[in-house]
Amino acid sequence: MNNGRLHNHQKWGQHMNAISKWLWALAMLAGPGAANAALLAADGGLLVNDPDANLTWVADANLMATQAAASGNVLAFVQTIIDDSGGVIHDTPNAYDTPADSGVYNLSASDFNTATGAMSWYGAQAWVHHLNVIKYRGYSDWRLPTTVDNNGSYGSPPSPSSSEMTNLFYGELGQVSGQSIIATHSGNYALFSNVQGQYWSGTEDAQAPNVSWFFAPFYGGQGNITKDVQYGALAVRTGLAPMPPSALLSALRNEVRGVEPEGLSDKVEHAQHDLRATCEEVARFVHEVHAQAGKKISPQLEAKLIADAEAIEAAIGCQPQPPG
Repeated sequence: MNNGRLHNHQKWGQHMNAISKWLWALAMLAGPGAANAALLAADGGLLVNDPDANLTWVADANLMATQAAASGNVLAFVQTIIDDSGGVIHDTPNAYDTPADSGVYNLSASDFNTATGAMSWYGAQAWVHHLNVIKYRGYSDWRLPTTVDNNGSYGSPPSPSSSEMTNLFYGELGQVSGQSIIATHSGNYALFSNVQGQYWSGTEDAQAPNVSWFFAPFYGGQGNITKDVQYGALAVRTGLAPMPPSALLSALRNEVRGVEPEGLSDKVEHAQHDLRATCEEVARFVHEVHAQAGKKISPQLEAKLIADAEAIEAAIGCQPQPPG
């Protein structure tokens, strides 16, 4: 097999799901706690990929306050956020609208606390829209996380998968019910900075439209509250941010440690040290997977790993090996 050349980030983005699923399959083989290895730093650590959920999170968990401090003029910064939304937020008609029950809320500076980064639900919606206007880190599809709007989403701990934040904090960051995420967390917590006590969800309560859902990392609870309360906002988008081959290989090496046979880790390490030889190393990886099929690797896993390895070969431009 000939050495492949590296394609651009757009090409990597097309194959990111397949690559991430390969990492996830290997991580699951590693045993208890392996699910906490799913998160990957992207874009120089400014974004966090969650391959299992197919989501990208901003790594600065109080980005609004960071942006305000860096703006040099917080009043002008807030006015820009308001102007980017045309001065209003459209929601399900409720008493906070102007006029009441019109479905139109008029934004003001009082919806934002630039010192703490807290915002009303309306302010949080406007701030996320601002991220899209400026195409933060190249994306214009940022949003607030979603929550399942039913009684099962209440409580501490909330029911599994009741919201994207529950999945992030309990599923990936090691949240323990009744304890602050700051005190008790997994290693993935280090991928984020400036974690706040409460975060707005983008999901309104259908039974009380002046209310929206929130998640509280400081005790692991989830509930709903009136939209005028000021909480933090953690932006998320659907899809994964592209990662360079070196970062993917480094993550793969960490994921495959402890997975039998040990030679899998060696092959990834060799590719990591010399990206020009990556195609050859992936080919050797495939050969080893074939050799262990029906022994230490099930036929089903063999087919999965081979398919995802072929996706990686396609992503980095490996040329097919000549027959014979």
